[in-house]
Amino acid sequence: MPTNMSKKKDIIDLNISEEKKTELIDGLQEFCKNELDVEIGNLGASSLYDHIKKEFSTIIYNKAIEDAKEYYESRHMEIDIDSYMLLK
Repeated sequence: MPTNMSKKKDIIDLNISEEKKTELIDGLQEFCKNELDVEIGNLGASSLYDHIKKEFSTIIYNKAIEDAKEYYESRHMEIDIDSYMLLK
């Protein structure tokens, strides 16, 4: 059994531009204000952004990969069927 059994979350590098990150943080501030009736500053929103990214990035990434895999497997099956239909 490995000795390093930490519960450290993997964080996917989303390569989000600073402009988009700022837009997302602003959106979190707006959400908190409008939906939760809580005003948070830029630091709080930035911390919330980092937390959401840490907790959800791997899950969302893996789900997207699974969905893409299912799509391409179904397309492969359709190509096999179409190819079979073309046999003479």
